[in-house]
Amino acid sequence: MPDLSVGSFCEALSLACDNCVSWGFIWREFGELREFGSQIILMSSVNTPRWHNDFVMRQDHLETAVDIHRRCASAAPTPDMAISRWVKSKQPDATFLDKWIDLRIALEALFLPDDAKGEKSFRLAITGARYLGRDMTERQEYRRQLSKVYDRASKAIHASDVESSEQNKSLLAAGQDLCRKGILKRLEQDEAPDWDAFLLEDGTR
Repeated sequence: MPDLSVGSFCEALSLACDNCVSWGFIWREFGELREFGSQIILMSSVNTPRWHNDFVMRQDHLETAVDIHRRCASAAPTPDMAISRWVKSKQPDATFLDKWIDLRIALEALFLPDDAKGEKSFRLAITGARYLGRDMTERQEYRRQLSKVYDRASKAIHASDVESSEQNKSLLAAGQDLCRKGILKRLEQDEAPDWDAFLLEDGTR
């Protein structure tokens, strides 16, 4: 079992819980007690994972997180960018605009090769739908959702204007869910897919 850093385990917990889990500081200030000796701790930090929103951590979340972390350590290459940006898109204190931007970066890191050019929205939607969908009906729905998510995220980047409407909030949540599914599926595989070959071959994975 690889050594667990607080940061990487918080990311694994985030994926396991579908919730933003981060680590925080606890500061202690003892005021004038510093005059009584140098051994008194004035400030300290505790690397304790904390989660956001009204959420109850369960034992199965911890067990799943350990398994996710193990798979991250063996993945080649590890989808670090997709994971970290997905977690950032779930942070409750992030702006609505930043959540869209982080989600787009996560989806690109997950579903597009480094040298991808041309119509990224179309290619990402097709690749993601083929990768996640179990049948034609499911793929068509995933392609539609991913295309809308990517286009809305592009608007956030280029126009810096995405209305915080219930429709857009639902679309953001749908995109985050598809991204999480893609990350978890990727972590079940030893190597990253060859996306060009994946799109051209017969059958499903």
